[in-house]
Amino acid sequence: MYNANVTGIDELLAQPTTESVQTLIFNKISGAFIAQVVGSHLDKVNTDYCKGKTATFNPETHIWVGDHDSGSVKSRAETPRVVYEQTLDGTAGMNIRKKYDYHHQLNIVIDMMTLLLDASSLTTSQKASFTAMKEYIAEIRALNVKYKDSYTNDPNWTYKTKADGQTDTDNKLAGGLHEFIGPKMRGQRAIDSKGF
Repeated sequence: MYNANVTGIDELLAQPTTESVQTLIFNKISGAFIAQVVGSHLDKVNTDYCKGKTATFNPETHIWVGDHDSGSVKSRAETPRVVYEQTLDGTAGMNIRKKYDYHHQLNIVIDMMTLLLDASSLTTSQKASFTAMKEYIAEIRALNVKYKDSYTNDPNWTYKTKADGQTDTDNKLAGGLHEFIGPKMRGQRAIDSKGF
């Protein structure tokens, strides 16, 4: 997004609390919004992969919403926040693992499989730990469906499915930008940046 020989990184990353000029950076091919930095720095935008423009606004109270051609500055208070399906699924998985970490799940499954070899020996008490885990996982999954439904139907949020999230990432990295900065981002993994 920026040329590798940029100096004055503190100036670029400064966070003003008043209205000021912001340099907005977009993918050159898709026009997807990638980032913004404080000040007018169009000369520092890597035009091999990106295009930029400036807008004046207070980043504490306003944000850029949309792409290069149809986007605009919007009030943070009036703009729905974004939640990704991947994040909700990750939270549900984390909650399951807090109670039943992978090795605990595996131990319960192994114990049950051992008991299933001799099905006639299964009693209610022997099934209790497996049943408790299964019910807990079903409860968390049902709760996750409710979260997704709630975010989908709440006008204060923009719910992004996994496919939407991947499309956003692909649009940001279209045209070889991912090759310049490193491996393509997938999910919540970090990228190896080279020359921002």
